[in-house]
Amino acid sequence: MFHDFFPMMGVIRYPMYIATVFMVGAIAQAALDMRKPVTARSTMRVHTILIWGFLNALLGVIGTVVGLALAWGSIERFGGVETGLLAGGIKVALYSSIFGLLLLTFAVLAWLVLQMLQLRGGDGATA
Repeated sequence: MFHDFFPMMGVIRYPMYIATVFMVGAIAQAALDMRKPVTARSTMRVHTILIWGFLNALLGVIGTVVGLALAWGSIERFGGVETGLLAGGIKVALYSSIFGLLLLTFAVLAWLVLQMLQLRGGDGATA
């Protein structure tokens, strides 16, 4: 099942992959900044992690809505489908939201850890 997860997300997976790469890059850059004094720029880098996480979640929801709209359009054209087929289609449509929310969760956890490290490493005040 897991090996089918990513291809079944459809076209929305490509922007999600790109946003994920930028999110991981922001996490790495913010982690490297922890060795330096806290600046406005390093604080902004930490907050950028949340922006990329929320973008992934938003893209996931958009992917789900588009997938459901396409599925309902197909059902309308054919005049109805079996309930098992409908449930399978809805399950696939939810994959992008699941992936986006998992990425958002990872981003929030990384943000929290880096915020704590930044507060401990600096003078207690962020710019």
